[in-house]
Amino acid sequence: MEIEKTTIEKLRITGIKNLDPMTIFLENFKSGEGEITIKCYGEGWSAYWGGMGDRTIEKFFCDVNNDYIIGKLDGGLSRIIYENYDDEKGTPNYKYQYLSKIVDAVKDALHLYKGEQP
Repeated sequence: MEIEKTTIEKLRITGIKNLDPMTIFLENFKSGEGEITIKCYGEGWSAYWGGMGDRTIEKFFCDVNNDYIIGKLDGGLSRIIYENYDDEKGTPNYKYQYLSKIVDAVKDALHLYKGEQP
């Protein structure tokens, strides 16, 4: 058995319009490999990436699009809900929209945390 001590950055984000406070855990295992965990209002999402090039988890998360991130955080979540097979239009999935709003807020916070403009 091997035990390794790692460093995790914990960020608390508050004051976001129409969102509860969030806690973000960032862990960079090595160059190009990291994990993010997001907690908001009793719910949580976590994703690991092992092929981020030479980027940190913070940089990678900000660089990729929301659809990709949401797919990693909650793979079963679809942008549109179809009521049945004949339903061509579908209706917006509000859980998807909620998580997208959280992802946007996390991206803005990470930019500010790193001293960048969102």
